[in-house]
Amino acid sequence: MGAVKLYKYLDFTGGLMMLRYSNLQFTNATQLNDPFDCHPSLIDFSNVPKEACGGWTPEIIEELRRDPFRRTREELWICSLSKIYDSILMWSYYSKHKGICIGLDMEKAQKYLSRIQGTVMIGCSEVEVQYKDIVEKPDYFRDAKDFYHYQIIYKVKSLGA
Repeated sequence: MGAVKLYKYLDFTGGLMMLRYSNLQFTNATQLNDPFDCHPSLIDFSNVPKEACGGWTPEIIEELRRDPFRRTREELWICSLSKIYDSILMWSYYSKHKGICIGLDMEKAQKYLSRIQGTVMIGCSEVEVQYKDIVEKPDYFRDAKDFYHYQIIYKVKSLGA
């Protein structure tokens, strides 16, 4: 079995920069092309139980619980890669049909990331996005989920896919 390859779609300038400096492009989660990626609106904070209020209004508790997820999104940087090198949708989303697609040997990329980890990155993990027809909004106060993971991993399928 050969090395696992994943692909990075970039506009021409971004591709040249990646090749010239031998680095990976990371994008802040607030700047991803889908405005709902990693967004706290994927979680329902509105059903605040009375016992969680402790003298505060439900609106204040809702905002206090949502805020860490908003901050996580603002501090999160993502390097999006694809298993597919010839997706028309990916060409459209990431390179406006005029860019390049660079194949990465993930074994070598992992070695690169492990060298810079600790100096530039606080943490680096791989997650495979889970595409769903409809992303259900779990109830923060009633569902037992890792909400940070949920916020990052789920994405609505595109209408044409």
